[in-house]
Amino acid sequence: MKFVPGIVLILALSLFVENSKKIISRMNSPVISSAVQKIVPTLINFNDTLRSDTLFIHFNKENIPVKYSRKVICNVCINNECRLVNIELFWNITGSYLGFSLPEGEFLTKNEHEHFEKKDYTRLHNILNNPLSPLSNFVNIQV
Repeated sequence: MKFVPGIVLILALSLFVENSKKIISRMNSPVISSAVQKIVPTLINFNDTLRSDTLFIHFNKENIPVKYSRKVICNVCINNECRLVNIELFWNITGSYLGFSLPEGEFLTKNEHEHFEKKDYTRLHNILNNPLSPLSNFVNIQV
């Protein structure tokens, strides 16, 4: 499997994470729509600059993979101000972008540290989901 660097996605979008009170996510419909019964961490050499080396494989009760995910936790610094990015990216079983989720209490901000609004999360999801977007190369994986 070949995976593209997650840090490029984060830096290209100039996203930051701060505290909030709800879970924020955007997801497409999965190829296999089945409840996840177990998640198996698998060490992968992603060949990027992130310290995260774990791909999470989500299995249903029949032990069939239904999706993959990777947690991206890193500092991004702009204008000497650093923020922690904490986001989980998801792919369907064919390696196409499926969506993203932020841990409870986390949210994204823009360059000037203005909080994302609902429309910004939807726009981000649409950009990452568009196969003609230049960023689609950074969120699709080869399985």
